[in-house]
Amino acid sequence: MKSAFFIRMFPKETPIKLLIEHAAILEEISRLIKPLIESWFQNKDIYEEMRFISKRESDADEIKFQIRKMLSQSVRTPFAVKDILDYLHLQDSLIDRFEDVAKKLSLNKVEGLDDYIKEKVMELTDQVIQSIDYLEDMIREVRKVITYSFPSKLLKKEANSYVKIEDIENKVDDISIEIGKWIYSKKKEINPVDLIFFREMVLILVHITDRAENTAELLNAFLK
Repeated sequence: MKSAFFIRMFPKETPIKLLIEHAAILEEISRLIKPLIESWFQNKDIYEEMRFISKRESDADEIKFQIRKMLSQSVRTPFAVKDILDYLHLQDSLIDRFEDVAKKLSLNKVEGLDDYIKEKVMELTDQVIQSIDYLEDMIREVRKVITYSFPSKLLKKEANSYVKIEDIENKVDDISIEIGKWIYSKKKEINPVDLIFFREMVLILVHITDRAENTAELLNAFLK
């Protein structure tokens, strides 16, 4: 029978493995946002989709609690505990923001959104999803980096993914300005409350790319 000390030092589950499982939920939820927004534009009922995203967010919280508990028990990790917890907080906040988008869209319908603005929002959504894809690439490489003792080739690949996320943030800034201009141009045509609601939803999407960059920056930093 293995001793408690052995189990703590060499657990079947590791914080990094659980962190990757947590990231898989982030990737899954990010893939659900585009069809959700498309359905919302079509005035479809999105309640069930919102509930599913909330359920997956709860699943991510369970993994988060497991990681925190494990790190409090002196489990061996290749990184400082504080770094892992800081990264976990940022990654978890991304999942929360996607849930925020789903919950917000389930609350209201906005009349008067033309094809131009729908296209711009979908363009923004595509960039948001791409930023998460690049972040996921970085996370998947983490296990390889650890396994192969931090080889320079893999570390360079991590850095390249981070640069791509930075580029996306610049594109998102440009798209958000165009959306903002459209919103203010409709202040006499669309219910102001609806415009505020729509603007808040767009800002959550923009915030996701900002947070994705922060998350990638931290991950890149503690791999160096």
